[in-house]
Amino acid sequence: MGSPPRHDPAPAGSAGKDQASRRRTRWRQLRGGRRAVSAVSAVVGLRLLARGPDLPASARFRYDTSDPFEVRAVFRAGPGELAEWVFARSLLAQGLDGLAGAGDVRIWPACGGRVAVIRLSSPYGTARFEAPAAAIARFLADTYRLVPDGAEPARADLDAGIAAILAEDGLR
Repeated sequence: MGSPPRHDPAPAGSAGKDQASRRRTRWRQLRGGRRAVSAVSAVVGLRLLARGPDLPASARFRYDTSDPFEVRAVFRAGPGELAEWVFARSLLAQGLDGLAGAGDVRIWPACGGRVAVIRLSSPYGTARFEAPAAAIARFLADTYRLVPDGAEPARADLDAGIAAILAEDGLR
């Protein structure tokens, strides 16, 4: 496993109220009335790179400790236009420093590292988005506070994952 991204989160208080209101944390009840964070999410403003003028878009990135290797992202490019993608957290982190991905999801830095380009390909077409790299880095920093880089195998329930795959394929 690689190390966490070298991008530092923004200093305390630097994220505006709108950024704070868009960030959500889901809480899980533990023994003794204590609460622990089990998931984090962040809504990130994007630009959809189009043939004509670029279009405003957004994505909700979500990370849950129940599947510590993955990030779920729901991209919104217009009213009712939602697309959910699931990819490795490490892919998102590596994409902040250089070209990452060789399949349907590719991520790379642009504009001197201030922007992350996210390219999504499917049988229905390809979309390219630009995201502020700092917002992605803050989201990743939140995920690494929940599950540090390299600690994912200890948090993953591999038996449950294999059972789910077998059940989907009717092999169980």
